[in-house]
Amino acid sequence: MSFSQHTGSDGFINLFNPIDLNGSIGLGSANSKWESSVWGQNLTDEYDWQQITSNANVVLRFAGMPRTYGASLTYRF
Repeated sequence: MSFSQHTGSDGFINLFNPIDLNGSIGLGSANSKWESSVWGQNLTDEYDWQQITSNANVVLRFAGMPRTYGASLTYRF
């Protein structure tokens, strides 16, 4: 996917934001004492803008997070 922006007739900047692909999969015990999972966010690693702020001649752009992933382990006492 590509990023595009243009200023509409109302003066606002219009953005095209690709859809992030996130996922997780987990496993747990039958008595719910422990759980384990792996997860990932922005799995396609698409670069996009989350927010654009404009004031006079200054334009600030805030990029989205890159691909992130991890694991979680939970144990209940």
